[in-house]
Amino acid sequence: MIEDDQDRATFLDTAEFGEEVTYTPRGATAFALQGQFFQNAERTLDGVTDAGVVSNVPMFEALESAVPGAAKGDQLIRPNGVRYTVQTPDKTGNGFIRLWLAKAGRS
Repeated sequence: MIEDDQDRATFLDTAEFGEEVTYTPRGATAFALQGQFFQNAERTLDGVTDAGVVSNVPMFEALESAVPGAAKGDQLIRPNGVRYTVQTPDKTGNGFIRLWLAKAGRS
């Protein structure tokens, strides 16, 4: 069976694993976005050393189709009011996008 966005959305359901955040693309209007937030997601930073460096950083995973123009500098606000700035949008190749974040303060 081939997955589609409806199948993938199961993993982001706010009644199960996900949460709804406010997402604001740079210079555009904010909108609600469902996904999964990971406070300390492991990210390998290539090119730092021959072996690479692993860092734990905040990351939000959503459907790629929900944020097709995701870019560095976009803002994300969690329900608890904590704001994050997108540092790197990373398309996974399987219909999801990982938004690697930096904490920007409170709203």
